[in-house]
Amino acid sequence: MIIDFRVRPPAAGFETLNMHGPENNVHCYPVNGPDMMPNPSSDEYSMPLFFKEMEEAGIDKGVVLGRDTGTRWGYVKNDAIMDVVNAYPDKFIAGFGSVDVTRGIRESVDEVQRAVKELGCRGIVLEPGTSQPACYADDPRLYPIYDRCVELGAIVVLSMSHFLGPDVSYQDPAHVQRVCHDFPSGKFMIAHAAFPHILSAIAACIAEKNLWLIPDNYMSITNMPGRNLWAEGINYTQGRHIVFGTAYPYANLKQSVEATKKFDLRKEYYDRYMYQNALELLEMS
Repeated sequence: MIIDFRVRPPAAGFETLNMHGPENNVHCYPVNGPDMMPNPSSDEYSMPLFFKEMEEAGIDKGVVLGRDTGTRWGYVKNDAIMDVVNAYPDKFIAGFGSVDVTRGIRESVDEVQRAVKELGCRGIVLEPGTSQPACYADDPRLYPIYDRCVELGAIVVLSMSHFLGPDVSYQDPAHVQRVCHDFPSGKFMIAHAAFPHILSAIAACIAEKNLWLIPDNYMSITNMPGRNLWAEGINYTQGRHIVFGTAYPYANLKQSVEATKKFDLRKEYYDRYMYQNALELLEMS
C-alpha cells in the first residue's frame, strides 16, 4: 500500500494555485532537471489523467493539503479541498485546510474552526515564512491557531523550505520544536521537511514525539542535494516519524515512488514510511 500525504490535484477550485499548467509544476527551476518526468495531468489540468498516473505509480490513496499564501504562491479555498475529497472518497482519505495569519489572527482561528468542524478537514496547513510580514513557526501570532487545532484534534502541517521565507533561518526546525514543547498533545508535521536543514530536522523528529516530517520531492528528485540523508534518517528512526509524500505537481507520481524504492529500505521501514505512519497519524490504522 502507498499513501501520498502531500498532493494538490488538478481539481475544480485549485486553479488559483500557482503550480499547475505547462509553465509550472515540474517545468519550474530548479526541479526542471534533465531527469524529471513530465506531469501530463497537471499540464492538461485533468483529473482522469491524474487518477491514471496514481494507478501507474501504485499509489492507493492521497491526502490533499491546502495552501494559502496570498498572491505569491497562490491559494485554494478550504471548501474546494473538501469538495474534491468528498467527490472521490476512493482516491482521497483526508483533506487539510489552510490559513494565512496575514488575514488576521481572529479570522484565522475562526477559519480553523469552520474548516475542521463544518467542512471535515483533518488538519491545517500553515506557511509562516510567506506571511506578511514573514514569521517563524514559534511566532506568538500563530499560537492561537495552534491552540485551536490542538483543541479540535487537527494535525498542524508547517510548510518550510528555502523558498518559503526571506532567508533559510525561517526553515530552522528548532522553531517547530519549541511549538512541540508548548503543545505536547498536538501533532505537528513539516512539509518539505525544513530543507535545507536536513540533519537538524531528522534530529528534531527523533527528539520530539509529536513531530513528523514529509521530505516529499526533496527526497525523490534525483538531483536534489542531500537526498540520501533522508534514507539514512529513515533507517536511523526505524521508519518512524517520516512520511511519504510527492508534493505533486512538483514531482511526477511514478518517479517519486520509483526513486524511493531505489533506496532499498528494509521492508518494515519502507512500509512505515510509505503508509503506516500516515494511517497512524490519521488514526485510521
